[in-house]
Amino acid sequence: MGWEDIENDYLLSKIKLQEVKHKVPSSISAGYCESVAAICRASADCLRAETKLAIQNYVDSGEGPTASWWATLEARCITEQIGAATLEASLYTKQAERIKQGRSAARAFQAKFTTTSQLGICADKFYDAATKRSDKPEAIISVHDTATGYDFIKSNIAAVHLFPYKLRPDSLVALFGEDVEARNGLLLQKDVGSALDDGAIAIIPDLLGDASSEDVALWEENDPKDYRWEVIDDEAESLDTTIILKSQGAPKDITIRDLDGQMLSFKNDHRPIPRYLCFLYVVAQLKMAWRHEYRQDPARKPKPQLVVKGFWATRGRYPNRALLLALAEEIGHDTSFPKNIPPLPDNDAHPESDVGDG
Repeated sequence: MGWEDIENDYLLSKIKLQEVKHKVPSSISAGYCESVAAICRASADCLRAETKLAIQNYVDSGEGPTASWWATLEARCITEQIGAATLEASLYTKQAERIKQGRSAARAFQAKFTTTSQLGICADKFYDAATKRSDKPEAIISVHDTATGYDFIKSNIAAVHLFPYKLRPDSLVALFGEDVEARNGLLLQKDVGSALDDGAIAIIPDLLGDASSEDVALWEENDPKDYRWEVIDDEAESLDTTIILKSQGAPKDITIRDLDGQMLSFKNDHRPIPRYLCFLYVVAQLKMAWRHEYRQDPARKPKPQLVVKGFWATRGRYPNRALLLALAEEIGHDTSFPKNIPPLPDNDAHPESDVGDG
């Protein structure tokens, strides 16, 4: 196929795409879905013509043979777009068929749970058995709060990320050498989760601030491990938020500030990963430093022993020593306490090292 033929095919595919776009009905109907499917197919055809055009340009410019073009970023992008358009066309075609049969996607899904379907029959039998149990709960509407140990209605509980979800997963891989997993989250009362995200409070191992290396080793051997809350920013307004009322069975109205020193409540052996909590602790210090502008007012900076806790020396991949020292300097310290972040031999004692085990 010559250059003119390739270019002509591309232009014709673009014209056809514009034509089908003008034929889309205004209402959501089988005709609408069929029209959108036609647009998707025309888009895929247009992209295939664009592929031929791109290959011809690639070869004519002397960048390489046709085979090498398929390894380029442009080839990958076009291929992914063709796949997406083809899939979308298939989905809209199936939806059009459902509508013609008088069944919307929602009704088709709901039909699976009626007593005329096998799944519906099973669900009906399960419900019947559950309602006849003498020890059945009236309703499952509450969730255990790891922060307080109380049960809250589901709408008051949130699955809180320890390593912030706002950061890309590749950031987690870069810092810790692993992708996101379930132990990066906790079920917490929503206000507590917000305070944790703001850096007003943090989660630390159940150890004293002056814990010896023997105490740390003993805690490290425990499985599952215990954790407690620590207030980071005494001046944070969120600390005075009431999370449990006396009328809910508590000895008094409980605020987030009252969590300081309290143990986290777990109903199973699921525990967060310690190095995620270490990262969260250091970032909480950094957020507090920004809020109070420690660099502009050195007299306000926190005590050195509060910036880096020695009891984070558990096994696993951590942000390296250089990063932690940089965070300490941002808070306002001159990092004259490097003993609190000891370098590991043949690991992160040198600037070029990225991640340390600690």
